Amino acid sequence: MKNIFILAAILVIVVGLAVGLTRPNKISLVKPSTPELVEEIGQESYVDYSELALANASENGRAVLFFKANWCSTCSALDKELINETGELPEDVTVLKLNYDKEKELKKKYKVIIQHTLVQVDENGEELKKWVGGGVETIKQQLI
Repeated sequence: MKNIFILAAILVIVVGLAVGLTRPNKISLVKPSTPELVEEIGQESYVDYSELALANASENGRAVLFFKANWCSTCSALDKELINETGELPEDVTVLKLNYDKEKELKKKYKVIIQHTLVQVDENGEELKKWVGGGVETIKQQLI
């Protein structure tokens, strides 16, 4: 009886592995947000922050930093809106998302004290304008 139980357990594991290996990979519909991919496919309007991405955004127009926290519901709402409606932003605008919990130096530099803060910066990374909250329409209204 004990051998049958062990055999059944092994069979379940083998079948589970076989199913996992034959299942197709998920395909992400989110636009690429690494600077390397942006360079390959052209300018994107919503990307992960890096110094290279900021320089690229500043070269091509206006840059807005989005201090976003994963645990923040309004941040998640704007994140989804930016992913789905980047075409609504002016062509020369790039929004760069930053992790609110990890980017301590940049939060200090721009005096960011709350998540869902957006900061428009110039080509030297100097603050032009700062605001809290809103969606794509608010970003468009706040731009200098």
